[in-house]
Formats: sequence, structure tokens, C-alpha cells
Amino acid sequence: MSLTALFLVTLLSTSVSSSPPQEGLGRSDEILHLDCRSELARRELTLFGNGTARLRSGPLGEEKLRLFELDPGERDAIVDRLREIDLSEAESSTLSAGGSWVEICALTVELPGSAPITRSFARYDSLPLALSRVRELAVALGDRVEEAGRAAGGLPPGYRARRGDCLRRVDGHLFRVLNYTSDGKGVELEGVDQPLTVYVVADELDREYLELVTDGCRP
Repeated sequence: MSLTALFLVTLLSTSVSSSPPQEGLGRSDEILHLDCRSELARRELTLFGNGTARLRSGPLGEEKLRLFELDPGERDAIVDRLREIDLSEAESSTLSAGGSWVEICALTVELPGSAPITRSFARYDSLPLALSRVRELAVALGDRVEEAGRAAGGLPPGYRARRGDCLRRVDGHLFRVLNYTSDGKGVELEGVDQPLTVYVVADELDREYLELVTDGCRP
């Protein structure tokens, strides 16, 4: 389990028993929405009023959809947490420069009885504390959705890409690691069974790649 997912589990386990039922939540209301995209990929997390968490992630045009159902107590614990965080004075971040693989994010919180609040930022921006806390909550929920639906296997714990490694992506295609980007934050990979070069954030490889293929890169 990732650290962010563990953060969410800890939050829910300490809050769920004391959370009163939430009023004014419609089934399709979007409580929390985090949409991060680069020129190459997208990761979008939405929490609905009925407790459904929806994650769309993957290369642009090839995003995979995953769903996870929170029970009412878990949903209410997240709503309570969001109520505790005041985003009203947390301004959107000045977007930092980055490569085509660096994500630009839009985060929206809309609680019952309150106007929606939207803030934008780039992945490596230094964020105000309140905005950082909400982002961490959304990322943790997305990781939980992902881990609940992840196929057996996965990259080895603590895996760090090495030149020549062969990785199997969630769609089944094989990719060979070419190199790290100049700033060390991204990994360049080339398709083995299709003519394609992609860039992935180094510490998010396990979100798009499910297996380190040890018997060679063969289509």
C-alpha cells in the first residue's frame, strides 16, 4: 500500500466512527475533483455524493476507468475533513516551468451549502498548506481506487527504473526504459510492440505499469 493510501486509511479509521450523516448531498454531486494532465497523460479523480470514487488515468486518449465505493461513514469522514480545511485564502499557484510530461492540475471542492472552490497548480509547485492538504487527500483517494482494482503482480517495492528494463503497461503493451530526463524527475520509454516514445513521472511508474518483465522485451 502506498504512503498516500495509508494516509487515507488512517484518516478514515480515526474519523468514521464520529462522523454524523451528511445532509444535502445528492448522489451525483461532485464533492472533490482533481484533474491533473500533461501533454502526454491524464489522471482525474472524482468523489461523488453517493460515495463513488471514480479514477480516469493513463496516456491521453487511452485512459482507463476505475471505480471504488466508499461506505457512507467513509464518505462523511472525507467531507468532514474537507470542511476543516479553509481553501478560501489559498490562492492558485503560479505555474512553474516544466517539460511536456509535467502535470498541470485543477482541484475543485464543492461541499453542501457552500460555493465551489477551484484552485490550479503545477505538480512541482510549492503549495499553500491548505491546498497541499486537500491535494494529499485527493491523491490518497485516487491511490486507494487504483490499488483496489490493480491486477495481481505490480512493480517490485521501491523499484527504480534502469536503462534497458522492460515494463508492461496497464493496456498490455511493452515498453523499454531508455533514460531519465535531464532533471531526473521523468523517465523516457520506447514502445516495444508499437512505434511510440513516452515520458512518465519517475515516482508514478507504478500507476501506469504493472509488471517488470524479466525474460526480455519481446512483443
